[in-house]
Amino acid sequence: MVGPRVYRQGSGRFHDPPGRLCVTGRRVLLQSALMTPPDFKSLIPHRPPMVLVDEVPIWGAERICARRTVRESDPFVENGELSDPSLIECLAQAIAAGDAQHARDKGGRVIKGYLTGLTGLKFYSRARVGETIDLEADCQRRMDGMGLFHARARVQDRLLAEGVFKLYVLIDYSQRGAT
Repeated sequence: MVGPRVYRQGSGRFHDPPGRLCVTGRRVLLQSALMTPPDFKSLIPHRPPMVLVDEVPIWGAERICARRTVRESDPFVENGELSDPSLIECLAQAIAAGDAQHARDKGGRVIKGYLTGLTGLKFYSRARVGETIDLEADCQRRMDGMGLFHARARVQDRLLAEGVFKLYVLIDYSQRGAT
């Protein structure tokens, strides 16, 4: 590949700019307690086969980390590779699941959430069937239900994609402290 595939917001198309971008990866230390798929079913609106996150070992106000192993039976696997739109969905679900877990830890319940925008999204490589994707999102800002996350997807040290995800989440805290 010559350069990254870049998503232009609003165009619905990908663009391959000339040149090459080098990105160095970093390993993520994972907590031993994992949020597993049964937890997701109560926290995100997606249902199989559209649940595209396997585990969320790290969640909180600042950082969310999740994993997904690509399977041949996954939606949007093309020629043995996970498609770019499916990778966007993996990252969005990782943020949603981690954010919902964080809200639950604080006594809240997510009512609804929406991916409202993508900025500077670049694709460098694709995950192949059998590979495990590390999904990472660092919160840059929160304000009145809006969240801005810099998200990355990697397979080991190979960067697959990165960009800024904008989300709106409505959380109900009315039952916090109620008995």
